[in-house]
This record gives sequence, structure tokens and C-alpha cells, in this order.
Amino acid sequence: MNNKNNEVLLSICIPTYNRAKQLDTTLQSIISQNIFINTIKIEIVISDNCSTDETSVIVNKYLSLFPNKIMYSRNELGIADKNFEKALSLGSGLYLKLNNDTLRHQNNSLEKIIFLIEKNLIDKPILFFSNGLLKKSQQIEGKGLNFLIKTVSYYTTWIATFGIWKDDFIKIINFNKSSHLQLTQVDILFDLIKKKKNIIIDDEILFDPEVVSKKGGYDIVTVFLDNYSFLLRQQVDSNEISDALYYEEMDSIINNFLAIWLAKAFVDYENYNFILNKPLKRINKFYNYNLLKLFVFYKHLIKQCLSEMLVKLRSKKYA
Repeated sequence: MNNKNNEVLLSICIPTYNRAKQLDTTLQSIISQNIFINTIKIEIVISDNCSTDETSVIVNKYLSLFPNKIMYSRNELGIADKNFEKALSLGSGLYLKLNNDTLRHQNNSLEKIIFLIEKNLIDKPILFFSNGLLKKSQQIEGKGLNFLIKTVSYYTTWIATFGIWKDDFIKIINFNKSSHLQLTQVDILFDLIKKKKNIIIDDEILFDPEVVSKKGGYDIVTVFLDNYSFLLRQQVDSNEISDALYYEEMDSIINNFLAIWLAKAFVDYENYNFILNKPLKRINKFYNYNLLKLFVFYKHLIKQCLSEMLVKLRSKKYA
């Protein structure tokens, strides 16, 4: 379906804070694509969460080149994860796509996203961008939350996977009801699936996430054990997912996600400064000291720690 009314189809909504260098690279990867330069189908929206670095200087460089295609807003005070809603609210496109400030677009990414949007302008299903994480490199269609969690697991927590149709966004009464959990988009996605059911997962590789130094600054166990578990339990209580799927998913995030990032924090604390508040004790307690579950977790954790130690030794050797 063509966009006959010359409306903006895609708003790339970037919440940012003190990442001027990375934002520069991200913006360059978008504005250099032909479909951005030669059409009015795409706009960029930047919501600056009161940065103290050169963010405004970087943005102004691009504003001077594309004043009608880039919108910049700077919050007077930091609003934490509520900045996600702020960024989305500033978009005028038919589809609003969250974009990390560290997310470089591949050369053909925008054409692929626009094609997917144009193809689904009538039915407006949920679009989920898994960026090759599933190693499918194709589109997968399904219905309901069971399908989504079984297919993508905890990748719902990455904001780059999230987008929402403008028509759906304006109907949401309290977008930030779970912003204190630091998983705002996960909560909204779960709510949307209850209403819309139909999901298209696009597993094509569209983006290149940039690794930043000093990753962290938050309590990773609180967000990905306590808070994620809380949102999943809500779905069990409302019969959207089974109790068995809940435990399967929590095993996955503990063994395949938390074990990796805790190992990085333990071994390379100079570059991974997560807040660690008795993480192992809390995981032990979550599993109610189930020896089999804990054996599997510590096996993953030790293996990952050894891997991180080897990487660190090699980097010092060749430094």
C-alpha cells in the first residue's frame, strides 16, 4: 500500500543522555541513506534527557542539514525512562520506532523498515525487530504472548526491538505506569498483545549496536530478575501465559542473560559498573535454594567468568 497522502511513515525516536559521540554515529547512519535524503517518509525525533555533554552541538549539526526532517527537544530535568514516552510523543509518523542512541543503521535498514510499514498499513499488527538475534533472518508471524515469549524470550527488554503505530500510541492512557521498573516498553508491548494479538517478528539484521564503555549504572538483578519476573507474573495471573512458560522464561534470563552480565561485572568491573546488591544471594533466594536449578546457574556463571578472564588476559597481552 502506497502512502498517498505524503504523510511521514516512520518516526525514528531517539531518547538520549550524555552520549554525544555515539549519537553522532547513529544519526550519520540514518541521514546518509537515500530514502531519508530523497523522500519525506522518515523523520528523526531526539529527546535529550538533560545532557551535560556536547549532545546539542551534535544535533544542531544535523538540524542545519535537515531542518524539516529532524526534531530536537531537550528536557529541563532528567526524567529517566519516562523519556521513552516523551520521544515517541514527539513523532508525527504513522509508525513510531524507538532507537537507542548507540544504534547504527545498516545501509539498507530504512528501506526494509518502510517496506514492512507500507505492507501493514491497514491491519497494523505488532511489529517486533529482533535484528538477527533469533538467527532466522526472516519474518515470523504469530499470535499472542505465548508465541512472542517462546520465540524472542527476554529480547523484549531491548528498546531497539520496540515500535508502535501512532494510532495505538495515542490510545494509551498511562504509558509510564511501569517506568519505575525500567522496563516501560516491555509492559506496553505485553498490553498491546492482549488487544491486537497479531505479531510480525522481523529478524533481518538492520542495526549495529555500538558497545559503550562503562556500561551499567543500574541494579541489573533488580531490573532483570525482580522487575521482569513481576511483569511476567502479571501475565500468568491474567492467563496470558502459562505458569510453566513463566518458569522456563525465568530460567532463560537467569542462565543466558544474567550469568553473562554478572560475569562481565565480576571480572571486568572497570568497564561494567552495574550496581551489584548481593546478586548471588538474591538468585539463590529466587530459586528457593533449589540445588538443581542453582547448579545449572552456577555452571553458566563460572563458565562465563572463565571466558571473560581469558578475554581480559588477552587484551592486556596485546595492549
